Amino acid sequence: MESKKKGLTQSILNIALNVFIIFFGIILLITIYNSIQTKVLKKSYSDFFGYSIFEVQTGSMADAINAGDWIIVKKQKKFKLNDIVTYKQNNEFITHRIIEAYNGTFVTKGDANNTKDEPIDERQIVGKVVKILSNFGILKKTIFNPIVILVIIANIFIISKLLKNKENTKDEVNDKVTSINIDIPKVNVDKLKEKIKINQKKKEKKKIEKPVIKEEEIKNDNEEEIDTIKEDNEQVELKEEVINEEVSQFIPVDITEIDDTLLEIADNEMKEKQEEDKKKKEEVIKEEKIPTKINAEIFESNKLKKAKNVIDKIITIKVEELNEIFNTIYTNKLTVNEPSIKNTLMSSYIDSRYYNYYGFEEYEYLKNSSTKIENYLKDISEKIKFNYNGTDTKYNDKVNTILNIFILINRIEYARETITDLKAKTEYYKKEFNTYMKNNKIEINNVSTIISDIMKVQRNYIGIREYFYKKLESPMFNLSLNKLSRIKNAYGVMLEHSISFSKIYSDYIIDKTYNEGTIAEDKIVILLTMLDAIISKDMLKGTFNKKYLVNMPNSLLTKEKKIERTLKLVEDEYAKENVIFLVDIKDFVSKDILIKKKVKAGYKFAVIISEEYPIDKKDFKSLLSATYIFVDKGIDNAASMLENLEVDLMEKVVYENILDKVGSFGEEE
Repeated sequence: MESKKKGLTQSILNIALNVFIIFFGIILLITIYNSIQTKVLKKSYSDFFGYSIFEVQTGSMADAINAGDWIIVKKQKKFKLNDIVTYKQNNEFITHRIIEAYNGTFVTKGDANNTKDEPIDERQIVGKVVKILSNFGILKKTIFNPIVILVIIANIFIISKLLKNKENTKDEVNDKVTSINIDIPKVNVDKLKEKIKINQKKKEKKKIEKPVIKEEEIKNDNEEEIDTIKEDNEQVELKEEVINEEVSQFIPVDITEIDDTLLEIADNEMKEKQEEDKKKKEEVIKEEKIPTKINAEIFESNKLKKAKNVIDKIITIKVEELNEIFNTIYTNKLTVNEPSIKNTLMSSYIDSRYYNYYGFEEYEYLKNSSTKIENYLKDISEKIKFNYNGTDTKYNDKVNTILNIFILINRIEYARETITDLKAKTEYYKKEFNTYMKNNKIEINNVSTIISDIMKVQRNYIGIREYFYKKLESPMFNLSLNKLSRIKNAYGVMLEHSISFSKIYSDYIIDKTYNEGTIAEDKIVILLTMLDAIISKDMLKGTFNKKYLVNMPNSLLTKEKKIERTLKLVEDEYAKENVIFLVDIKDFVSKDILIKKKVKAGYKFAVIISEEYPIDKKDFKSLLSATYIFVDKGIDNAASMLENLEVDLMEKVVYENILDKVGSFGEEE
């Protein structure tokens, strides 16, 4: 009977530990999702399918909602009297009750306040409070106290250890159990509790509500508690013996955890924060060198605001640069027919130089891309002249003049990228200007001034692009390009996070959270945005032979509207041609109609076969939509599995462990 009680106690302890780990896994999920929404996607608060979570900081709504409560806010369009709503005012979030309503204008008041708030517009309202989690904020702060975490884990393991010793069992721990040595630090507990109470009282005095689970708040709380631990440990006498209790942590995964003390973890996190602060300071210094006047004009322009994605923005900025160079060369006011001629040749120049489109196969024998561009522009000019039916007797001369300007622009742009010496570059510009004047039978007296102005424009726009690219960088994420071995100039794209998490989370929990469901779907948005920057740089440099492979989360294929928004990030003719989305064969076949629809729109998809899969003839039509069929080299029966494939499909087969290059997404539960 006694052994049964001990066994029951042991089971309860194991369940308690698993519940404890699952709880922290859920909190980790919320933390990562909130970080992506607020830090990377630059939202003022996180939103999960129309629901948001806030932590109440004051007692303005007591007794309905108290300081330290968490509230769940639902986004909706209509509100009525007595609804408790959260709204944004002056970059702050306030939760009060609606007491007056006038055609989309509302007046709110805190239940515990004596005065009404200023009127607000319905567009300021985040949503209606639908659920109150009493004291959840205080519970979160208490549980996330490193000392509390350490004590809970230590007590569970110590009790478990004592029970095992009494039973005198000789069973060895299973290989999947990870053993950790925890050094329990000496701490003045009374002093620590007093400091925690003081900190909590300070936070309760704040007058506004702030979004919950802010990364900065978590870091500040941890740093205060870390400092407290260090102060208390200094009071311990050096000769006093430190008690080390060896315990075993039961983690339901086959992963070896790092054997570190809490203080070592804290020190590492503090060092990472210092390095991040140093990088931010360096970025500020670099940004100050960029011409702010031009930045404001460009980034506030309607053209840039209407751009679909990063590539579209970069090309828009490039067109603005070319227009400025054109106007620097051709100072005369454009007359009748000249604007349309300029726009046609500008479009042709952009297509040929930045999209590698020449329109005519006879240019293929030319090795120099600059010569191809000029021949293409000349042919376009002849077409413009041939198709003109107007009465302007000077029309052909206008076409020739604007053509020669674009040929000059092409040559100085080519020189800017290939000639590094400033003096040699200036001399080349002068030589090309002389050719331009000769072709147009004109004399320009201030050539040196024009060349200086052109170089200034080029430098300014280089700064603008660098500034724009810098804005896309994130200290939280890093994009890695992994070269494929079987396809020339093809790269697997993988997004790796550099977010620091407490060591209480296992690597398994972090990876599982980071690579599944909504977070995986948000992660691909970040990946494609950063990839757009790389692709746009390829286009500006004239590097047109690279292909990029991106793994698509399986859950995204079930959300047609969301996948539509995601694909808009690469809605560009060049990007469509060079970005390939990878889909597991089971999802590729089951989502056949959706994928064919996207392929018809110009997007490219490839199949992943990472394990043995019986390919039927009914799957052949689906697989024809794939650009490649990647087969894992570790599959034993790969040859027999593919033996019935048609010739057209066999030509698409590539034996490559593609998931090693792009990372994998877990199955959504």
